Amino acid sequence: MRTSLLALGGLVGVGTYLVSGDAPAAPAAPIQARAKAPARVVIPTAPPSLPSPSTVAPVLEAVAFEASDEMMLEVHGLAPFEDESEFAMVFTAGGELWMRIAEEADSVVGGRKKFYEGEMNSVIAPVSLAAVPAALRHFDRMTVLVNGTCVARVDGFAKIAQAGGDAGEGLFDDEGNFLGAEEWTAEKVERDGYVLAARLEGDCAGTWARSTQHAPAVLADAVDDPALIALATKQILADDKAAHQIEWAAQGGEGPWQDAVEVSVRSFQHPGTGEIWIFASATKEGYCGDPALNVNTVYRLGDTHDALTRVASPEWTANSIRQVVDVDDDGEVELVIDSYNGTDLVDLMNTTQRSLSVPFHSYGCGC
Repeated sequence: MRTSLLALGGLVGVGTYLVSGDAPAAPAAPIQARAKAPARVVIPTAPPSLPSPSTVAPVLEAVAFEASDEMMLEVHGLAPFEDESEFAMVFTAGGELWMRIAEEADSVVGGRKKFYEGEMNSVIAPVSLAAVPAALRHFDRMTVLVNGTCVARVDGFAKIAQAGGDAGEGLFDDEGNFLGAEEWTAEKVERDGYVLAARLEGDCAGTWARSTQHAPAVLADAVDDPALIALATKQILADDKAAHQIEWAAQGGEGPWQDAVEVSVRSFQHPGTGEIWIFASATKEGYCGDPALNVNTVYRLGDTHDALTRVASPEWTANSIRQVVDVDDDGEVELVIDSYNGTDLVDLMNTTQRSLSVPFHSYGCGC
């Protein structure tokens, strides 16, 4: 039977996107806590074997507190990138894998356009190396790691437009009767503009790429420990409970907010530092005016491996996480997450460092 992470502490270890629109660094100084100590949850000494789910809940008692910024550890986020090759978003179009190298390419001269119709419609126009802006020609034949693991090489360029959803408001007769949906055309896809992309040669799939001219991004390993999940669940339901209850009731929510939310917990271990990062969410979706809550917290398993420390309150949910990475190898993690019709790279300061999404048009009523 696998030994519980909570008993022994940390073990040293760890889609198609769409268009809208990697010398290792020296270890950074450890993250410093502010003067006011964060709330701590003491984990009792456990036997070597993992406790059964039925016995975890009564043992792990969370300590409720009303939070302030002083109760969180310092985080510094990720410094802005200087070049797209440090972290470029990847997507598929026309059955091939592409790496975006510029967000706007309407003025770039391209060759004959080809329209690809599907769930996400695409228009692709090849671009010669001579037509690629001079500042971007260093991407030619560049070798990259897709999602931090798969080797690919740049082989050509193109300007690409993509769009999905409804092509228009629909077709109606003279009396206003709906006749059917409009069909997508290349011209309709082009309305949302082009990006400049480099085609990736190789059998890879993923959502981001980093040039091998840069040190590889560190990839965190997923941790599956029921006791850790139970602890984080209790903690997020205890943190700031009074404030969340006021918010819940103000929207017309009935009863305790803890009874209405669904809790999700994802945990990852940094292979370099051994630290375990826990991402917890307590959410209740609300449609068309229904009461809703979206409580998200990042915790870190303490340096002594006997407590959880709150690190951040992100705007994204635990279930949106695709991958946890440390791009600059400073010990603080960043996340590749699903966003609306695309993928983002975000840091613990809630800064979106990279984003790629496909315009999705809907002309109907959402409610």
